[in-house]
Amino acid sequence: MARDFYFQTVTGLSWSGPLDKALINIEAIRIAKSGREATDEEQDLLSRYTGWGDTAVLNAAIKRGLQAELSEAEWAGVRASTLNAHYTALPVIRAIWHGLTRLGILQLPEITAIDPSAGNGHFKSTTPPEARSRISWSEVEIDPLTSQVLAMLHPESRVFASPYETARLPANYFNLALSNVPFGAYPVQDDSLPAYLRASIHDYFFARTMKLLCPGGIMAFITSRYTLDKKENAVRKYLAGQADLLAAVRLPNTAFKANAGTEVVTDILFLRKRLPGEKPGDDTWIGTQMMSITHSERDWISKNYDVSNYYVGHPENILGMPSASGSMYGDCEYTVLPDERNLEATIVSALDASLPEDVLAGQPQLVVTNTSTAFEPVDDTLPAIGKKFGLADEQKLTELQEIYALGQELLKTEVAAGANALVTNLRERLNSAYDLFVGKYGCINERQNARLISGTPQGAFLLALEVPITF
Repeated sequence: MARDFYFQTVTGLSWSGPLDKALINIEAIRIAKSGREATDEEQDLLSRYTGWGDTAVLNAAIKRGLQAELSEAEWAGVRASTLNAHYTALPVIRAIWHGLTRLGILQLPEITAIDPSAGNGHFKSTTPPEARSRISWSEVEIDPLTSQVLAMLHPESRVFASPYETARLPANYFNLALSNVPFGAYPVQDDSLPAYLRASIHDYFFARTMKLLCPGGIMAFITSRYTLDKKENAVRKYLAGQADLLAAVRLPNTAFKANAGTEVVTDILFLRKRLPGEKPGDDTWIGTQMMSITHSERDWISKNYDVSNYYVGHPENILGMPSASGSMYGDCEYTVLPDERNLEATIVSALDASLPEDVLAGQPQLVVTNTSTAFEPVDDTLPAIGKKFGLADEQKLTELQEIYALGQELLKTEVAAGANALVTNLRERLNSAYDLFVGKYGCINERQNARLISGTPQGAFLLALEVPITF
């Protein structure tokens, strides 16, 4: 029986060049399409699959007969994956696991983890040995070929071979989410979230994952610098309404050059979803400031850029030199040039100085006792979201959706398990979500709120949550 693959050494992966990557990718596809279990040696090769985000690798593979190995649909999938198939360097992932260890994740008896943009599963494959038996993984990968590679590497995971927006995943379930999320200014079609939360794919991954995290859960994502730096702050306000930013670290533009052949400025963000009734932490990270940054070689050139307040207050967490030098995508763009420091050690040092220690160890933990139904397909989306209402009403609908999901989950759990700690936890979370809604918008049955859900299958359930008081 095939076992999950884990890296056994602390060294990074290396290749001799684009042709080496191309040949490994082609052989990995042959193994993945064989339909059988992979041997240990084959899993080792599959772990070196890099995808097609580097055009030099794709061109080398085409010259070596890649298209002959693929169906038309598979070839279309390869071409579609080129925008975001940039896999994460192992030293960066190890540093993230170090940060999670500092937070106390390894002290939890059970961990439910999700990687919503898994690629070939490096985040799981780098799990510390002492945590492997305690983590139940769900991994999502949109590319059909890569998802086959992933399933062969991690046969014990729930692998969703689908876009993130169509994967049926339970709300308030996971206590750990880690990934290198897609970057891009293109929208996602998912009417369960307001339009502003799905206008950019990286924003969508944050917003949807926040719904899936249970209170107290940790999100550790690698993302575009624009998650924190863009001037429009509506998405950050949404996230800050539910979670605290524990730490952010900005990487030099070469962090993913060896693995993915790309130069891009990225951030590692650690967020923690607050427990019911917990007071918000510092939210200054919602805002940005205009900063003048000088070209590294032509010091007479400087440009103004919006930069997150977090980095204004923590410039030591920018692991390199900010510069207007540009990147492989254009001249005089904001970038972060590398210095001589070891990247993994520098990230670890920054996280040690920024993250609170053992924050997870003493907090109440959600223990899921009815996992057999947690992933069953359900259709509980309020259909009005994002279709005919303004931004303020969309926010109401998002919060009503959360109340509905918690109410349904509470009923199912009460039927399946009776009175236990999970039921108590769910009831407290439902009460907290309801009280928050009423404090902001008034009772659900009030006209301005009831009109939003009138005629929907969920409306009757939500309206019935409030018992009219008579004298």
